[in-house]
Amino acid sequence: MLSLLTGKYDCRNRKSLPAIKNNPLISWLNKFGRYLFFLIPGIFYFVTACRTTGWVDATLIVSNVVELELGSWVNFHNLFHVLGYGWIHLFPGRNIHYYLVLLSALFGALSVQLMFLVFLEITSNKILSIIGAIILMISHSLWWHSTMLEVYTLNTAIMAAILLSVVRYNNTGKILNLCTASFFIGLGCSNHVLMGLFIFGFLTVIGLLIYKSKILSFKRLSIITGCFLLGISLYLYVFIIDYRQYVRIIRSSDTAQSFYEVRSKALKSTIDNATGGDFKKYMFSNNISQEEKSSGD
Repeated sequence: MLSLLTGKYDCRNRKSLPAIKNNPLISWLNKFGRYLFFLIPGIFYFVTACRTTGWVDATLIVSNVVELELGSWVNFHNLFHVLGYGWIHLFPGRNIHYYLVLLSALFGALSVQLMFLVFLEITSNKILSIIGAIILMISHSLWWHSTMLEVYTLNTAIMAAILLSVVRYNNTGKILNLCTASFFIGLGCSNHVLMGLFIFGFLTVIGLLIYKSKILSFKRLSIITGCFLLGISLYLYVFIIDYRQYVRIIRSSDTAQSFYEVRSKALKSTIDNATGGDFKKYMFSNNISQEEKSSGD
């Protein structure tokens, strides 16, 4: 076995090497074995998963998933709510909290698996890739979010998928990888609007490709844009629903307002809701009243 790993063979080993290479199991492992790394973080997160409600936000997430709460509000994680709603219906029993913890663990394990593939793409070294992935797996932040009921491992899995797609495009030049990166950026926005910050980095990549004469045709740019819109479609849906609701509220409050006034106010209110609303004032202390400061103390 050691000779197989080091590449030093004696005559007897060389005679058996073709038989080993032609073994169907060995061939299958060589082809698909990299995708089985998922089992390591999967088992680790399953064993260490929290069996009971660990903190206050867990009950809020359970409520949002069970009631399938969707909206443009900045603290809603619409994609997780939709996936979680479907997930809990796969299992019998009433321990919804634990089932959703397992969903968080699943996304955490997927994050590690995808980053393992990223490391392989970059280094082409299995040992280094395994070490990097295990370090990520046991990192406190990813382990905590994978074993408690939280929504952020879905974000990390999407971020890892974006990175893998971009790295593969850099290695292969296949436009399909840019399309998948664009789709996952949109999908990230469907889970949390702040994932939209990746758009600026992605546009920079596109700009550099055009600048370096790797011309992207209008057709290809349209396909990449279409993939993004497909990914963000869930968020666009809830944004439009909330916008229409604001239109009805504002129009009923003052029927004398013009068509333009109603819709501009509705759009402003929806954007404000999507970017934090009243939460934004807590980012800067000069926007907080003395009474609020006193109550915080």
